[in-house]
Amino acid sequence: MKHSKLIFSPILENNLIDTACLDIPNYGTLCQSDTGYVYLKVLDDFIHTLFPLVDIPGKQMPPYFSKPTDVGAHISVIYREEYQENILVKDTGKRVCFKTEGLYRASLNTKNYIVLIIKAVELEHFRIQHGFSAKPVYQGFEVEFHITIATY
Repeated sequence: MKHSKLIFSPILENNLIDTACLDIPNYGTLCQSDTGYVYLKVLDDFIHTLFPLVDIPGKQMPPYFSKPTDVGAHISVIYREEYQENILVKDTGKRVCFKTEGLYRASLNTKNYIVLIIKAVELEHFRIQHGFSAKPVYQGFEVEFHITIATY
């Protein structure tokens, strides 16, 4: 099934992002929640470092830190809505490297997002090996791999 692509617009120059994220490792650990959601856990430093750089009135930090069970900063790999039957991912715990591509803005329904776009060929291959399209599909839209930095 072909999905529309969500439009992402750049908001900060890549050199600012590269400088801000210089000391944050560009890798994460593949995880799967009890509900089947598959994600790459990355350091929370991505959000804590980039959030202050976003100059948008009314911005809010994503709700990933409220409860001890919240995952914190992450990259969605397979959304639960993408499949009917539970899948079991055998690669949990695997380290996956990625490259940051820049800070972008996207709107979906009534919500606006500021995201750090991620390039991760290994995640694309992982999705294809599990029978999915190369990119995640969220609420009917194909989305880039990303870390949500803020909402507004």
